[in-house]
Amino acid sequence: MKYDTSFYKEEDYLLLNLKRFLNYHISTALLYFLSFFTIIFLFIAAFFALVFTVYLYYALIKIKKYGWITFFTLIIFIPSILLILFISKSEYLITFLLIELGIFYFFCFIFRFVVNDWCEELSWKILRLKEKKEKEDLENLAFKKPNDNL
Repeated sequence: MKYDTSFYKEEDYLLLNLKRFLNYHISTALLYFLSFFTIIFLFIAAFFALVFTVYLYYALIKIKKYGWITFFTLIIFIPSILLILFISKSEYLITFLLIELGIFYFFCFIFRFVVNDWCEELSWKILRLKEKKEKEDLENLAFKKPNDNL
């Protein structure tokens, strides 16, 4: 089955990819297995958070959701920078950075529902555009005279 992609813009593809990344599920067995390797798991989680943050900023800028960029920066980015600058003891720094990592993944959990709503609105918008185009094509076909082809 081939999909008609003529109605999608770059922002729409970014939004759909964002939805796909936020709705990706890891099996519980894998999480249970990784719990035995806590330090490695935390480094992997932090690495994916950093990589996803870059993509998240890029996608939000492209789809022009500046309020969410501001909210993300205030909740995640600024406290992390302040923690790194002002906490000198490494024991406390690691603890607070783990809390920030937890807040980041909680933000992603909440943001997932918002992106799903945006994608649902997008799918309705695309459906309306397709129906409008089909209706126009039918009207053009109905009003076409038999000798127009000559």
